Amino acid sequence: MGLQGKLIEYIEQGKFLCALVLEDQNKRLRVLAHNGREANLPPSRIVHQSAAGFSPGGDREELVRLLREKGERRQALMAEVDLAGIWELAQESAQTAFSPSFLAELAFGAAGDDQVAALLRCVIEDKLYFKYKEGQVLAYAPEVVAQLRERQEKERQQEALLTSGARGLLRLGQGEEPGDWPERAECLRLLRDYYLFGKDAPESELARELLKLSRLTRPHDPYHLLVRTGEWTADENIPLLRQQLPTDFTPEALARAASLREPDGDELVASGRRDLRHLELLTIDGEATRDYDDALHLERRGGDFLVGIHIADVAHYVQPGDPLYAEAVRRITSVYLPDRQIPMLPTAVSEGVCSLIAGRPRAAMSFLVLLSSRGEVLDFDLVRSVVTVKRQLSYRQADTMLAKDKELKTLADLSQQLRQRRVEKGAVIMPIPDVDIRLEPELAISLSDVDTPSRTLIAELMVLA
Repeated sequence: MGLQGKLIEYIEQGKFLCALVLEDQNKRLRVLAHNGREANLPPSRIVHQSAAGFSPGGDREELVRLLREKGERRQALMAEVDLAGIWELAQESAQTAFSPSFLAELAFGAAGDDQVAALLRCVIEDKLYFKYKEGQVLAYAPEVVAQLRERQEKERQQEALLTSGARGLLRLGQGEEPGDWPERAECLRLLRDYYLFGKDAPESELARELLKLSRLTRPHDPYHLLVRTGEWTADENIPLLRQQLPTDFTPEALARAASLREPDGDELVASGRRDLRHLELLTIDGEATRDYDDALHLERRGGDFLVGIHIADVAHYVQPGDPLYAEAVRRITSVYLPDRQIPMLPTAVSEGVCSLIAGRPRAAMSFLVLLSSRGEVLDFDLVRSVVTVKRQLSYRQADTMLAKDKELKTLADLSQQLRQRRVEKGAVIMPIPDVDIRLEPELAISLSDVDTPSRTLIAELMVLA
């Protein structure tokens, strides 16, 4: 007969059903549930079976009534179960696995079919203190319970966030202000991250559910909502946000930059730097340049030429361990955009103490290279120096002065010799022009000249350095 005539419990779509086994077909059970429906189940679906047996051949309506009463009684008994208290008692035992009847005895003082079934319902529904497995109830360790509590609390908070967030976002989407809405900032952050990073956002599933509940299902709905709320401007630089480039310096870095005083030439010389302030240094840069980081000079040495390539010595001010160094490591480079520049270092450094501004002494690393008239490197030296730039030229000015300025003309000729030597050794020249984009007073896009004499001059001497 097996299980025929037994009262059993099983779970269907998350609900406990009380049922009577009408027929045991070995691997399948034909059962009558308390909702009046029959079902075929594998024995593995059974959560609990009664000790007593019942006649499956009785009046069907009477059987359904009996099953319904059993289910209601067991549901009512669940309110009497203190799982937390039972779990604490279980922690005093050396055991971790208990029989359902033993725990029912602790809960009710009795272990009848209804009490055991009610206890198992609580264990399976709660999932916090115990786990039901293969006829035994396993008590979780305290650390596991702590983790489960934390997870449940997080799920509760997420559920509250979804409810409040959907209500608030719906009102925002309709052009209304939601009023008191503590979760506003968190909800907008979720939308922001999801719009920028999609499924790679840290809480993408939560954000997607929030958008679904808020009926913000079109691809750019989050963007328009963030603009409407003032989180973003209408022309927000989305690619820049996706790159997560830092645009503001830390207070520590700004304070450190502000503390740097204008260099004193004599002090720099006294620290051991070579004094090259007498040399006629010049810079050649773009017209909008404000951070001058390299300068040149030329001296005739018989039939040869001493070329000086002087690079601003940023390491004199930015050293490992200070906030400016940390910012430089974090940023790696300056970023130039049509409407802004995101510098690697605060402007007090990049456009101030480290910029080779005409007429001001500056710390530099000077490459002093002796070249033949054919561009052969005959000798070189690298020194820590103090320099003062005498002339600050733009590329356009330098190109127009080449014919009359002997120093510029010689530097340009030497740069052509250097380039030719590189080409002969296998270098490939790829003249890719810069794209200049201006937004004011109106949008204008142009390509800058790339192979002008002055640009070639600077490029070749930088390669040489």
